[in-house]
Amino acid sequence: MTDGEWTGVSRERQVVYEMHIGTFTPAGTWAAAMNELPGLARLGITVVEVMPVAEFEGRFGWGYDGVDLFAPSHVYGRPDDFRRFVDAAHAAGLAVILDVVYNHFGPSGNYLRAFAPAYFTDRYPNEWASRSTSTAGMPDRCATFFVCNAGYWIDEFC
Repeated sequence: MTDGEWTGVSRERQVVYEMHIGTFTPAGTWAAAMNELPGLARLGITVVEVMPVAEFEGRFGWGYDGVDLFAPSHVYGRPDDFRRFVDAAHAAGLAVILDVVYNHFGPSGNYLRAFAPAYFTDRYPNEWASRSTSTAGMPDRCATFFVCNAGYWIDEFC
């Protein structure tokens, strides 16, 4: 993309703004949010923390029930729109970090148990039990999956 010279933000200068793409603007899209980035920079924001964007069921969600952990939600726009958002943030001097959720999945479309039942346990009660399946307390075998997923978001969108 266009931000090959991006060097990041020093730890000492970080002022974090948490952003939910779906509610940040009336349009609720990457493109609409991108237009507001210069204003955030003028306010002194240095880091935009984007709330979870993994695909979820329906037209609205906070992102904490995503199941397609390798797909940005279609509700906010196309994957290239997300890439342009990150490029625009970097051009405005803003770092982008992603809030990711690996400890529970939404109730709809969660087929991970069919392919990897060892990632799940019912041994630990949690507040999500009635709405989603939890990976809370799972052994280290989940780590490889999660590290690969984090790498995917960095490689594809930064």
